[in-house]
This record gives sequence, C-alpha cells and structure tokens, in this order.
Amino acid sequence: MEVIGGVASVIAIVDLAGKIAKICAGYIGEVREYEAEVKALTGRVQCLQKVLQQLDDLLKGLHQGKLTSSKELQDNLIACKGELQSLEDRIEKIPPAPAAAAGPSYNRLKKPRKFFDSLKKAVKGETLSSVGRVLIWPIEKADVNKVISRLEGIESAIQFALQVDQTKVILDVDVKINLVNLPVAEGASFNWYGDDHEPKCLPNTREELLKKIDDWVKGSSGKHIFWLSGAVGTGKSTIARTVAETYTQARLLGASFFFRRGAGDRSNASRFFTTLATNLMQHIPDIRLAISKAIEKEPDITRKILKEQFDKLIFEPLSLTKHPERTILVIDALDECDDDRDVLTIVKLLGLLKNLNGVDIRIFITSRREVFINAGFQKISGDFQDLILHDIEEQKILHDIMIFLNHELGRIKTDHVYCDTLPPDWPNQMTIETLAKMACPLFIVASTICRFIGDSESLPGDLLMEILEGRQKLIEANPEKSLSLVYLQIIKQRVKNKTPTQISIMRREFQDIIGTIVLLQTPLPQNSLLQLIDIGESKAQARLDGFQSVINLPANPDGVIKTFHLSFREFLLDSQTKEQSPLWIDEYRVHRFIAKRCIAIMKKHLRKNICDLPSPDYIQKDISASIIKKVFPQELQYACRYWVYHIIESHEGVCDGGEAHLFLQDYILEWLEATSILQICFYNIDAIVTLESAISVRTKVTQTYLYFQGVC
Repeated sequence: MEVIGGVASVIAIVDLAGKIAKICAGYIGEVREYEAEVKALTGRVQCLQKVLQQLDDLLKGLHQGKLTSSKELQDNLIACKGELQSLEDRIEKIPPAPAAAAGPSYNRLKKPRKFFDSLKKAVKGETLSSVGRVLIWPIEKADVNKVISRLEGIESAIQFALQVDQTKVILDVDVKINLVNLPVAEGASFNWYGDDHEPKCLPNTREELLKKIDDWVKGSSGKHIFWLSGAVGTGKSTIARTVAETYTQARLLGASFFFRRGAGDRSNASRFFTTLATNLMQHIPDIRLAISKAIEKEPDITRKILKEQFDKLIFEPLSLTKHPERTILVIDALDECDDDRDVLTIVKLLGLLKNLNGVDIRIFITSRREVFINAGFQKISGDFQDLILHDIEEQKILHDIMIFLNHELGRIKTDHVYCDTLPPDWPNQMTIETLAKMACPLFIVASTICRFIGDSESLPGDLLMEILEGRQKLIEANPEKSLSLVYLQIIKQRVKNKTPTQISIMRREFQDIIGTIVLLQTPLPQNSLLQLIDIGESKAQARLDGFQSVINLPANPDGVIKTFHLSFREFLLDSQTKEQSPLWIDEYRVHRFIAKRCIAIMKKHLRKNICDLPSPDYIQKDISASIIKKVFPQELQYACRYWVYHIIESHEGVCDGGEAHLFLQDYILEWLEATSILQICFYNIDAIVTLESAISVRTKVTQTYLYFQGVC
C-alpha cells in the first residue's frame, strides 16, 4: 500500500529495517569493542520494524478510512527511510584497514567481493565465520547513539499516531454500540426502501411554488421555518418528496420524517426525534460522539418525554459543533401524528433551532391547515413563512393537473395491456381539460381517476367513459365532496351487475380484507396479512384486484399493502359513507375481527422458551436477528404488539371467560417472554392497565378483575 505522498510503501521500509537488523546481527560477537552499541542499534531497528509492520497492517485493515493520524506520517516516513538507507550504506561498506592490522589475518579481507558474498549469506541467516575474524565496525559510538536517538524519535511519532488512531477506532466502536440503541421509525425517512414509486412533482409543474421554496432555502434573511399547508389531496406530500429529493442532490438535506396515519411508528411522535438524530448524524458526523455520550449517560433517553429527547439528541449535540453549510429538515404530514399535543410540542421545539449559532437549520413542514396547528405556529413568535396550497391561483393548479393527466394517460396509452383498443388520438385535449376541471384543485382526484382508468382488468376507454358520465357532479362539487364522489364511483363500479347475495358476500370480505388493511396500526406485507386474517391468497387477490386505484398492491409478496392516500381510509370510516355506498367499514366490527385473529395467531405460535435458549440467563442482545426473524413472523410480531389496542378500539369490553381473559390466563408468561425478545415489553404495563380499564361493567367480571389485580 502506498504511503501518503507516494514516497514509498510502508512494507518496503519494513523490509529495509529487517535487512539492516540482520546485517547488524552479523557484527555481534565480531566487533567486541562496539558490541554494546551494535546490540543497542540492532534492538532499536527491530523495534522500529515491528512498529512499521503494525502501521502497515492497520493501513490495510478494515478501518483504514478512519486512520487520520497515521495518514499524516509522511514526514516521519521520509525521515525513517532516509535514516535507514544511510545506515545501510554505512554498515555495508568496509573501511580501510589500519596499519596495525596489516598482516596475515587482514590479508583474508583483501578480496571485498568474497566478503560481501559472505555477508549476503549472513543476511540470509548464515554465519560470517568464513569471512574471517577481523571486522571493523564503521560507526563511532557517539554516532551510533545519535542514530539510535533519531530512530527512537521516529518510532515514538509512529507509535503515538497508532495509539491515537486505535483509540479512535475503539471509541468509534463504543459510539456505534450506543447508537445501535437509537430507534428509528421504519419508512419515515426520505428514500426509504419501498418508497421508490411515491410520486414527485413532474417537470414544468409547481414551478412558481418550488422557486419560492428554493429562494427561502438559499435566502440570507428568511424565516427558519416554511409551513406549507393545504386541504386533503392538494399534493403536499408530493411537494415534500420533491423538496427532499432536490436538497438531497444538493447535499443539504439533513433529516426528514414523513408522518403517515396507521403506519406504526410513523403515526406518532415516539421515534420522531430519534429518527431525526439518526439522519443528522449521517449529515453532520461531528455530532455522533455527543449523541453517544447522551445515550451512555441516560440509556432510557429514547423513552423520555419529547423535550428531553430533543434537548439531548438534537439541540445540545448541534450546539457543540459548527457546520459551514445550511441544513434542511423536511417534515411531512405533521397533522397525521396521532396526538395533537405532540404536534404542538414538535412545532414549539423545532422553533428553538433558530437559536443555534454553529449550524444554520431551515425546516420545511407540511400539514393540513388545522386550527390547533395554526395556533401552534403563531406561538413561535411568527418566525415562520407560510403558504396555503389551495389558495394558489386556480388557473395555475389547473395547468399543472393537465400536465399530470397528459403524462399519466399517455403512459396508459402506451403501456396498458389493452392499449391496442385505444384510438390514436386518445385521449383528446377536450377530455384532458374536462378531467382537469373535475379534479381541480385536488391532485389526488386526478391521480385516483388515472389509476382507475389504468385498471389492468378492464378496457381503459370504457372506464374513462364511466368517469366522464359523472363529470357534472364532480365539477360542481366542492373539493372534499368531489373526492368522495370519485371513491364512491370506484366502489359502485365494483358491485355493478352483482346480485344482493353477491353484494352481501363482497361486503363481508371487504370488511375483513380491506377493513383490516385500513385499520392496521402498521402495514403488513401481503403474506403476513393473509396469515393474520386467515384468508386464502386467491380470494384476497380477487377482492383486492378491483381496488388497485385506491390500494397499493406491490408485485413483490414481501411488499407492504397500504392505501394510496389517507383520504380513502377517512372516506370508508365516515358514517355518511354507510348511507351512500354498498361497501363500507364497520370500524368496531373490524377491530373485533383483528383482535380475535391476533389472539389466534399468538395461541398458535407462542410457547415457553420460544427461541430454544440454552439458559435462562440469555439476554435479548445474545439472540441473533435471524433466529428472531424465523421464530417471530411479522404477523406474530404485530399480534404481540397490537392485540390490546384492537380490543380497546372494538369497544366490546373485557369480561370473564372472554378472549382476552382466557388468553392471559393461559399465555401471559409466553406473551411477556415474546415481547421481551422483541424489545416491546415496555408497552406491557400500559397494555395491562388499559385492559383493566376496559373491563365491561355490563357483565360478570369478578374473575377478570381479580386476575388483573394479581397481575398488576
């Protein structure tokens, strides 16, 4: 490996030191007057050789990129090479014989070639005895001491650099161990696996808005928060992803969090600041040590209140560093955080980042324009810039929606399985304009219409005609109503020409399959979902295929099934939908169904010592991730975590002899063991207390109540 500066390889200097050590060893016993000096020099060169070998090994090792001190040894290595080469030249040359030494013994050295041939043999480990008994050490004692002193200095410098770098590596390992304990919300950060096809702004759309955001990012005196608000379906998340992508490419994006209701940890603030901290460490590595120290000092910091997490993991580490470039944070769909109080806390705490001196942070936030969120922003002393998305001039929105429709319908025209049924001029410009007016100002209406028309099971031309038949109602409706009308039209199309009996069967399957997808606390892959609800793949596929315009069905069975937009969930759970739609969601019934299926899954899988550990002394970190993945399929992990939640949301209560009571009687230890292995045991106390509060007052509950008293 080349030394920094290209002077020579470290290994070449190692070899040179080894050669000199062997030459010096050949003098020992032959030059008695200088024997002590030769031994001292030999020992010093050998020590230097070992240190150089350590340096070479380290520079070739796994941590070579982190060895900043060792890589700055150029001057020392140049001096080392020069000193060793000079030493080699001096000890290989035989000085002239003094007069007193003339005689028969010295005549044996009159042939220097023979001497050096013998010396080479000595370097290879052979003896010098054949050369003769008269050897003259060519370096004076004082000079030897000077050489030793210089070599000691070089060795000390190299050893110090090695110690510094090895300490850094050890500390880095400690930091990594601490940071492993920093939980993140899966799927919340921009560019997370699985978000490949999430929409971003098309070229030539939202140009004025994106320019305004870019001016805010690059401006010298702008507010440090930009709040983009708007009604449901106006394209806030698409814009947020575009902003995140733009400043990722510019290397300015420091962190991001995309909230999503019903998506596990993305639907609450429990891992909001830990996720931001993890992102920021990658963008500003200097804060890693401070965050590691915070975790080491308070191992439970990740479970403390939001202000404590913010102070220890975000504000204090950032206050200890300097970062030359502006750093952008992107927070999307803040209104989809479950707890309104947490939303207000987040706004308040993010407002404090303006007080940092060494780091210039700007925060881009999107949300619906809820009254309480607006009040929260007003409390940060007006230090924010806001823009209401649906207040943008309608003609500009109409223009952007037309570009979107041209793009999406053009893709259907070329890629659809039945594209050969479409005329060359499909769709004409008048149709595009009509669809744009139907959708305006909601991009979600336009995208839902396009997905509906692009259904691979039907002719796109026929589906377009169905949409156009209801155009007048859509054009005249207010934005919220127009979205409901689109969803209603999709559902009615699925039940068209069905008998009452068929519709009844569809309704039950719709509740069990799509109702479960809508009400899960965190989305599940297709295989895990089918295991949870105990429905065959073919039946589920037949039911889901008709709703590909509103439900994202990944081609990969391991991909997560979820609604394209939160508004479809809200539509299905709206009490008015029951009166208008043949298919709707009975929220309480579906929660009861999910709770029962969770209990059934746990009964099927849970057992004592589920991981077959050899000893009770094993702790969670000793169990490999592969074993946990094998023993706990995702549907079982979900059941262990959320079964109590679904019982509470079912409003059915807990009673003697009920599902919850019987499960806890028979499986509470196995459940506690499983949640400990899955590192979700801190939810157990709250879960049991919550269950106790849900004991039904309308039924006999003596046994259940006493059981909970014993557990608590």
